[in-house]
Amino acid sequence: MYQIAPLIAGLLAFAATASAADMQLRRTISPESQLAGTAYSWSGGYVGIDAGGAFGNSKHSFSNGAPGGQSRPQGLMGGIYGGYNLQLGYLVVGLEGDIQASGISGAFQNNSGITSAASTRQGWGGALRARFGYASDNLLLYVAGGVTYAQFDYRGSPQTVTPCCGYSSARAGTTIGAGAEYAIRENLIGRLEYRYNDFGKTSGLLPPTYPGVAMRVSNSDHIARIGIAYKFGEQPGSTVSKY
Repeated sequence: MYQIAPLIAGLLAFAATASAADMQLRRTISPESQLAGTAYSWSGGYVGIDAGGAFGNSKHSFSNGAPGGQSRPQGLMGGIYGGYNLQLGYLVVGLEGDIQASGISGAFQNNSGITSAASTRQGWGGALRARFGYASDNLLLYVAGGVTYAQFDYRGSPQTVTPCCGYSSARAGTTIGAGAEYAIRENLIGRLEYRYNDFGKTSGLLPPTYPGVAMRVSNSDHIARIGIAYKFGEQPGSTVSKY
């Protein structure tokens, strides 16, 4: 949990800064402009790019009784995302998908009794999520959840400290998260987000050296990322005047 705290603190700091900017923007908008309908609208489609870091926990165990361990993969990732929002008063609902290239990897060695070793590497990943948010003009605070997917390469050895053998697995799981977005300009939206992914458990044999030994692995990770997106369409009321 101590690793999650800086991510949450950063998210709250971003939200507070954006909220302060939003309040300043409210003070500079005249009543006439507000009556003309120039408050920001989050409805519409968008596409963006993001980047961030991840740290996870991969728990390995062996069917022959060799000691297991945790490889704790971590690293950088980045990719593209896109979706559509519908604003209903202060409520914003939407659907979003993303795909990410990943450099997340980790390994462990266990030298107690029978030696063992294992590693985990994630090659790519992504998610399809529903979003629910609260909008205050240019600021949007949201939660999101849905399905996540990723490709993993696992290697292990139940008798040596070198993970010699392994298998690959495309995994699907669940994802939840929260974030804050701020409309920097009419069609430009910045984002800060935290996400937790749980990919469940998988198992595979370790040929060619240990074809009769299965290695079971459970995967989960925490991700913090920033992004910038382009929102399609003009803002309703951006060219409207009451005169």
